[in-house]
Amino acid sequence: MPTGFLVEIEAREDKVEEVEAFLHEAIGMAEREDGMHVWLAGRSGPANFLTFNTFPDAAASDAHMVGELATAFSARADELLACPPRIVAYEVVEQKLPGRGNARG
Repeated sequence: MPTGFLVEIEAREDKVEEVEAFLHEAIGMAEREDGMHVWLAGRSGPANFLTFNTFPDAAASDAHMVGELATAFSARADELLACPPRIVAYEVVEQKLPGRGNARG
């Protein structure tokens, strides 16, 4: 079953631009993860960001957690973030992806 993570991020007041720059750079890392279906980054407030991603199965989401993007983010979290990120793991009930159909295939 497809899975995913919603990650809520609060940047330190003086690191907002650096967090946004990191998210712009992170798209390249996300594109290199073969097991990632979707990766989105957005802004939800002056210093608040979120990422949303989906994977085809638990193995791909587990691989993401030790992959390039998660490792790079973890390495800079203390420097950039006002508090630990809030990570919500979920199972995808249904999805529509360009050119891929729905979650059931």
